[in-house]
Amino acid sequence: MMRVANLMLGVGRGGLEQAAVDFAEALQLAGVPVKTITVPGAWACAGLDAAGLARDELRLGGLEGLWAPFRLLGLLQAFGPTHVLCHGNKALKLAASPLVRRALPGCQVVGITHNYSLKHIAHADHVLALTHDLAQAVASRGVAQQRIHRIGNLVRVAATVPAARSAWRDPPVIGSIGRLVPKKGFEVFVAALGLLLARGCRFQAVLAGSGEEEAALKAQASGLGLDPVLGFAGWVDDRQRFYDSLDIAVVPSHHEPFGIVVLEAMAQGLPLVATASEGPSEILADGTAGRLVPLADAAALADALEALLADPAAARALGHRSHTTALSRYDIHPAAQALVQALGAMG
Repeated sequence: MMRVANLMLGVGRGGLEQAAVDFAEALQLAGVPVKTITVPGAWACAGLDAAGLARDELRLGGLEGLWAPFRLLGLLQAFGPTHVLCHGNKALKLAASPLVRRALPGCQVVGITHNYSLKHIAHADHVLALTHDLAQAVASRGVAQQRIHRIGNLVRVAATVPAARSAWRDPPVIGSIGRLVPKKGFEVFVAALGLLLARGCRFQAVLAGSGEEEAALKAQASGLGLDPVLGFAGWVDDRQRFYDSLDIAVVPSHHEPFGIVVLEAMAQGLPLVATASEGPSEILADGTAGRLVPLADAAALADALEALLADPAAARALGHRSHTTALSRYDIHPAAQALVQALGAMG
């Protein structure tokens, strides 16, 4: 019988941590016994507890960190997994250690490529690659194709488009969300809004998140005269409420290995504009579920947003197609079965 240990040793809040919670919930939904191992105080703990998902804690700091491999082995032996899913390099390094491998023969150590930091990926028995581009990156590290399994992230999608999509606000609200760090490209989002304002477009906008770029982004917005139309919402815990407040979603990243935020916007039936970074380029490749614009091109982003603002009916139709794509490809129910199939195919 398949039993999965879900190992995630990060403390922050981001796509990797959210994915660890999502994978655990998907496995539980599919009837697979799963236990997540985190560090104490990890951001993911609240999500795991809220979903009623089993978890243990592994301390890594100080002198206790010296005993981490032995403590991890004890936790794994008590649970008896057939697979260990490793979210991040730290998790994979510990799970693939000789100590664990000798004590758990036959247990499959599975690396998950949440990003392009693949330091220990060759030590995994198998790899779950979230995109084809990440699969190619893994193969370039010498991992055999039969050890690489393509599976995307997942999201919870309602059967119908949320009621918040029934009509646009007046003026429409354009929004973006994420960590306010350089790779997320929010300075391009702000610049595009400045162009829309200069062109006389009517809109309101909101940017949710926190991070090192917050002060610079606020200064940029003020310099462009955006203070009356652009609000900074800070970190948002109630993401459903945030998406309900939008009419158009934007993902302006310079670098996005997958982009859970893309799936979240699609699940909400929002018309979506994203830059052609790695993950969004694959998710939105055919153009039916969202619009792609070149990287770091504020004018192109403004053009795409202006076109949506000028044709609300077409924009809402785009949002409906986005919801349909999310429901058929990325909803937790089909994704859970795909995950179990991928794990079952591992020798």
